Order: sequence, then structure tokens, then C-alpha cells
Amino acid sequence: MKMLILLFLCLAFADRVAVAQGTVDFRNGGVSFRGPPADRKVYFPDCTPLVGTNFVAGLYYLPGRDRGPELDNPTSGLLAGALATFRSPGTASPGTWVNPTEVGNNRVLEGFDPNQPYATLQVRVWDITEFATYAEAVAGNGFHTASAPFIHAYAAPPLPPDFWYLNELRAFGCVTEPSTVALLLLAASGLWFVRRR
Repeated sequence: MKMLILLFLCLAFADRVAVAQGTVDFRNGGVSFRGPPADRKVYFPDCTPLVGTNFVAGLYYLPGRDRGPELDNPTSGLLAGALATFRSPGTASPGTWVNPTEVGNNRVLEGFDPNQPYATLQVRVWDITEFATYAEAVAGNGFHTASAPFIHAYAAPPLPPDFWYLNELRAFGCVTEPSTVALLLLAASGLWFVRRR
């Protein structure tokens, strides 16, 4: 009888541990994401897709919804598992990262409250050969970029595998400068508006 009670307690505890964690499939390509088509690639500032095995991507998170302002601080957030590296130049999939084979694609997010099963996620990218961490890359003004924070909902299985994909992640790293022609057109329209008044 004592053995049955002990077994029951172990199963109950295991269930609580499973509920207190979320799982994320940490890939930004090579899978069919939920929802409308969207670009999830990472780009250099000149808008070319990021390549180079010296660049890494880390999945950072905070339990709960709407924690984006906190994640915008480069020293904030919890790192979910191992870093991924980007592909070599010449790859057929530039702008996407690869997870280490020994780790796999899944990342476990600790600290979920069963009553509020959400986390705010952010993908951070930097050159690991120059800086050991993202925060160091920011402080040292090295190459770094980060996605906008986004919400991930966790629910207990059974669910389709695509539930754990980075469905809300969007492309980041590319900052397009306005062209000279666009600026001239804007200035001309401003002058026209002023003269009409």
C-alpha cells in the first residue's frame, strides 16, 4: 500500500513539473508554420540574409504575457537551452539557423504557471567569436540584432507539433534606409501642402 501511495505521489509531482514547463521548437525555417505566410529570416543591416557559423541565435524568454519591455534590456531574460549557429555562406537557406544535432530543435521553458501559461520570447543574434554573450555584444558595440518580443502560449499535450513552432516570430535585422528619391518626394509633397494652405 505504501508503495502505491509513493507511486501516486511521484506521478502527481511529474505531472506538475510537466505543466510548469513549456516547449518551443527553435527553428526559423524548414517547417510549415501556423497562420499566414511570414518571413522569419535574420538579416544583416544591408538586408542580405545572415550567413556565417560565427553567428549564433539564442532563445530568451520571461514567463508571462507582455514582458517585451523587460526583454528589450539585453541583460534581462532567461536563455532556453543551447545556442544555434547560422549556416555557412553559399547555403540554400541563408538567414536561418541550425540547432546542434546532440541538442535537437526543442527548447524547454521553465517556470510556467498553469493558471497563466504564457511566455514572452525573443530571439537574440550575435557574433560568438567576438563576444561570449548577447549582452556583451551590445555593451561592446559588436554585431547584434534581436527580434521583437512575441507571445508564446503553452498548453498540455496532445497538440499538433506546429503548436510549438515560432509562429509569431518575424524577420529581423534589416533596417532599410529611405532612398534619396523617396526623401525628395516627401519634401516636395510637404512644400505643396504648405503652399496650398
